[in-house]
Amino acid sequence: MKKNNYLIVLFLALVIYSGPKVRCQENSIKLQGIVKSDSILLKDVNIINKTNKTGSSSNTFGEFEINASEGDSILFSSIGYSKRIIKISKTHIKNKKIVVWLEEGFNELDEITLGQHLKFDTSKIFVHKNMTIDKDIGNSVEPPSVRKYVDPIGNSSNGISIIGLIFKVTDELFLKKGRLERKLNKRELKQKVKDQQLFINTIVNTYNQSFFINELNINSNKIYIFIDYCEQNGLANLYDSNEFVIKNFLIKQANLFNSIK
Repeated sequence: MKKNNYLIVLFLALVIYSGPKVRCQENSIKLQGIVKSDSILLKDVNIINKTNKTGSSSNTFGEFEINASEGDSILFSSIGYSKRIIKISKTHIKNKKIVVWLEEGFNELDEITLGQHLKFDTSKIFVHKNMTIDKDIGNSVEPPSVRKYVDPIGNSSNGISIIGLIFKVTDELFLKKGRLERKLNKRELKQKVKDQQLFINTIVNTYNQSFFINELNINSNKIYIFIDYCEQNGLANLYDSNEFVIKNFLIKQANLFNSIK
């Protein structure tokens, strides 16, 4: 009797433990997608579902398939491109499609602080008679020179001229400005990619399927194929355009798309 009770408790525990996993697998669907960088289709991109621990990779045409559920986090990574994580939404599940843009990675060199004392081969360097390149500690102490305080071209005791110091400060300012501009450009590019992704994913819901069927004469089962076709021809670049420009673009592309046999 006790043995039977033990088996019943063990069975219930297994059911409770495996229940959420089974439901999760039942809700999982196969997503079809494309990975791009601007208009370039990216192959061999590593694609990992961080939620259910499954993976995939893109083929020569940037295409891939992966099982996912709503709320799953999908990681996209490739050499030379910044990593990106996409959270699967209801739109992805409904359309069973996903288009992902990756941006090129920025490899910035770390700043290096040089020591104060460096040894160079000075045998072939022209040296001004007033310049001190190196000085031994054992040298006798000399009286201060008045010239170094009044002559802007003259060098100070450590061998750095005023003009040289000005150039050094100016160069550092330009370097800092350049790093700041690169960071701002990178931030703007990230935001642009996000806006383009949202624009593509919501365009069908924005204009409704009846617009594509009745106005553009696109077959209902070819709407998302038509959207992919428009992407290849620059639809993503219209993410911040007005409705007239977008619809005019879609009408022109629909005429070309419908003429393809």
